[in-house]
Amino acid sequence: MATRPYKAPHVRMGFMMAVAVIIGSALFVLLGLEHRRTRQDFIDLATLEAQVVLRTVVAAIETAANIRRHLYHAGVDTNLVQEIMSQHGTGRILQRFGKLGMFDYLVCQDHRGIVAGHGISELSSIAADPFLAAALSNGTFATRVITNGITRLEAVQPFATERGQYLLRVAISLHSVHQLEQRKLRRMLLMGGIALLCILLLVVFVVNLHTARVLARERDAITRDVERMQEKLHQQERVAAIERLASGVAHEVRNPLNAIQILVQRMEREVVPSDASATKYSEFMRIIKDELRRMNQIIEEFVRFARAKPPAFEHVLLPTLLRDVCYLQHAFFQKKGVSLVEAFDHAHMMIEADPQQLKQAVTNLLTNALEATPSGGTVTLSATQTRTHTTVCVTDTGCGVPPHLHDKIFDLYGASGKEYGLGLAITRRIIQDHRGTISMRSNSPRGTIVEFTLPNSQHAHPHHR
Repeated sequence: MATRPYKAPHVRMGFMMAVAVIIGSALFVLLGLEHRRTRQDFIDLATLEAQVVLRTVVAAIETAANIRRHLYHAGVDTNLVQEIMSQHGTGRILQRFGKLGMFDYLVCQDHRGIVAGHGISELSSIAADPFLAAALSNGTFATRVITNGITRLEAVQPFATERGQYLLRVAISLHSVHQLEQRKLRRMLLMGGIALLCILLLVVFVVNLHTARVLARERDAITRDVERMQEKLHQQERVAAIERLASGVAHEVRNPLNAIQILVQRMEREVVPSDASATKYSEFMRIIKDELRRMNQIIEEFVRFARAKPPAFEHVLLPTLLRDVCYLQHAFFQKKGVSLVEAFDHAHMMIEADPQQLKQAVTNLLTNALEATPSGGTVTLSATQTRTHTTVCVTDTGCGVPPHLHDKIFDLYGASGKEYGLGLAITRRIIQDHRGTISMRSNSPRGTIVEFTLPNSQHAHPHHR
């Protein structure tokens, strides 16, 4: 029984598991990148909101400063201007925006400290904070994330009036952003987990399906091997029983058959038929002798089958052997009017075989082909060779053999047909003793093809029966 390779299925299963791990890792990497992009998107949104607010506050402060300047230029009473500005000054503007509840603090600051503010009373000075100093110096909008127990986004917007340079600072808590981020992260992890679970289930399903198919193939292969071994064992048992039977039958039948032959010879010498019965007498004696001759041939076949010897291997040039067989068979083929075609000139390699047994095997195949082919038909003997094996093929254009008998035709009278006799059974034994195989198939459009294959060298295939 052949050992089946398991390496390839294991490699495929390992490859599929590796692909699943790679896909899962890539999925979580993508989720991580998406999480980072989501956090940045929230911060960008908060930054845009802070920028809009700061620009609005700056516009409001600049508008209030312009109104105060125009009032002074118009000669409005100073006390009235002070009263108006107390309602619409920078402090009031910051308080109104601060009451919206959108910010942790909103502050207007200069180099001396806080000018006005909402939500906080003390902050770092501009000089002490490089970020603030850089923003004021560049005159550009800037943001940063600060963490001092609470994570905030702080945005600053410099602006200037006739009184000097100022810095608006607004802080937006990222607590809500963090909550949104956490909710989205949980959703992403849930979706990623579900996707990974689906991938793993798919991989498990594919692996199980593949394993089931591999096991089914292995089971079928083992079953076929066991059936072949059982069939071979049964065949050997049948052959052994038939050998014993053939030996006994040949011994028991040969003695009375010899006696009948002697009596026939005496009758030909001693019995003189009358003129009226002479013709019938001669015809009867001819039939009796022909049947005795046929019975002797059957007994000889039984004896050869029962006393088969192991092949004596020697180096054989195949074309020469096949040409000798054809030379001996040509007379029988010409007598029946059947053409014998030789097509083995290209098989020029030496093989190791028993020449006498191989001649017998080929002769048996040619004889069966001749019996099955009508006059005017053709039988072809061909041979091909590879580096390791030789195949001999006998093709006829005869009546053919039903396909359901192709496997049974080589059994001893296995086809239940007397026309095959022991010839094919002996041929199969010879081929098997040469470590070869023999088979039969139908020829198109009619006829039969019988071919056997032998190893060129028997050293790599020690003989055993």
